[in-house]
Amino acid sequence: MNPFNPERRAHQRHAVHLLIEYAAKDSFKSDYIADISGGGLFIQTLAPLPVGTEIELKIAFPSIPKLIEARGIVVRISEQKTNDEPPGMGIKFIGLKEADSRFIDTLTLPET
Repeated sequence: MNPFNPERRAHQRHAVHLLIEYAAKDSFKSDYIADISGGGLFIQTLAPLPVGTEIELKIAFPSIPKLIEARGIVVRISEQKTNDEPPGMGIKFIGLKEADSRFIDTLTLPET
């Protein structure tokens, strides 16, 4: 059974292209989010962090005065093997505020 099967997701994913800033240990990075849901997000990067790494996230939304600050944990790494998914890392939110989760789940953003 595939644990990333879309039918098993509790939150709808939204394809986006949003800049994200995140920090892990002593490093600070910025990359782009490929998709986001109330449960987590996928960060496009050629230098993913190891599975199990906890990170601090800051997500700003274009045209919406909203900043989400959250913690997450790297739950999977994707190396580009096909054109279906870019290289990067899957992040699961840890302790995301319920209001922020609902906000993300109801997003309607234009893809850029």
